[in-house]
This record gives sequence, structure tokens and C-alpha cells, in this order.
Amino acid sequence: MIVIGMDGSKNGTGVVAAKVNDKFEIVKIDCISFTQIKKLETEKIKFHHITKSFNDDQSKICWVRDEVTQFINDFIGTDDSDCYTAIEDYAHNTVGRQFDKGEICGMLKIVAYDTFRSKLRKYSPKTIKKYAGHGDYDKVAMCEAYLEGEKELTLPDDLKDLVKVNDVVDAYWICKLLIRELQLKSGQITKEDLCLREQELFAVKSKDETKNYTTKRFEEWHTNLVSIDPKTKKK
Repeated sequence: MIVIGMDGSKNGTGVVAAKVNDKFEIVKIDCISFTQIKKLETEKIKFHHITKSFNDDQSKICWVRDEVTQFINDFIGTDDSDCYTAIEDYAHNTVGRQFDKGEICGMLKIVAYDTFRSKLRKYSPKTIKKYAGHGDYDKVAMCEAYLEGEKELTLPDDLKDLVKVNDVVDAYWICKLLIRELQLKSGQITKEDLCLREQELFAVKSKDETKNYTTKRFEEWHTNLVSIDPKTKKK
């Protein structure tokens, strides 16, 4: 199974892809990210100049799309197993240039959903932070939590540098959270196997299944798109 975590932003989008076995153990993991800081450029962190690389924002979005698509395609290779993707949802109470993030996230969803036919999940920013350690974590704390763990990705070991590419760290936590959800859904583990923090995330008691990740459906690509009449609200 292929599991992908995505965190979109105007300048530093991060994507983490993992291959897991039947026990949901990670057997392969890789990442791609973007930066406008030249010294941080590596094979995994793609550099683009703030003013000289592109003529306009659409050119940059297309470049990010192509790089992400190539990365996922190379990672999957000939693997035809199921693919699941999770992406950070919008912070609806945030004031700022959310439309910039919206353009990038819309593109990422299309890459996952349409190009790779991946099942799609959206996690709120607070859910991702809580999984990493605490719902009030800022980007520094998210990076510290990563550095205190297994450090499974080829990323800067210095906290100050890592914070500058924090979107890929968020994508890592999103990927790990999705793996945990899939492990729970599969029956490999039960709610009793979860730590208290995970129980609070996954064991939500609500009649509304959309608020409970153990019952919430994934968004899936369909060949037969359904048209709904806007007046009658019927198919």
C-alpha cells in the first residue's frame, strides 16, 4: 500500500510518500519539498528564486505540480497496490492570504485524486498538531517532535534550517497519521492499543460519521461522475 502526506503552501509545499507492508510497517519512505533559500537546496529540497525563477504564480504552480507528480510516479514505480493520500485542510479561522494556499492545495488534490486515483483524506491543522504531540504546537515544536523521533527522511538535522522547510515536516506527520488511521480501520489494532492522544483523535463519539475518522469515508475517484440539478438537488 502507498500512503502519501501533503502540506501545501505558496513557497514551501511538502510531500511525503511511504510504502507499507501488510502490518502497516514502513518499508520505504521518501519526500520532496521546496525552498527559496539556496543553501537548503538538496536532491529532496527543490530551490526556486523568489523573483527570477518564474514569470508568474501560475508558472510556479505548474512547476510544483510537475515536480510532485514526477516524485510520486518515481516512488510508486510499478506498484499497483492501493494508494491513500491525506492533506492538511484549511484553517478556516485564519486571517491572511488563504487563497494562495487554496490554489496550491487544489492542485495537490487533483494530482492525488485524478492523476494517481488515490483515496483522499483531509485533516484539520489541529488534528495534525495533536497527533505530533499537542494541538497547540507551532512549526518549531512540530520540527522538534520530528527530530526527537526516528528522523526517517533526508532533511536538515539543524532545527533552525528544518523550520525553514517545515511544510515537509507537517507532511511527514500527516503521512504517519494516515498510516495509523488505516491500521485502525484494517483491524490490525484496536482503540485499546492507542495512546490517550490517539484515542482522543480516533475515538470520537458522534452520530455524525463525518466527525469520526473510524467511520468517515474517503473521497474516491469515480469514472461515472454524477451531475446534480442545482434547482431540484436531484441526480
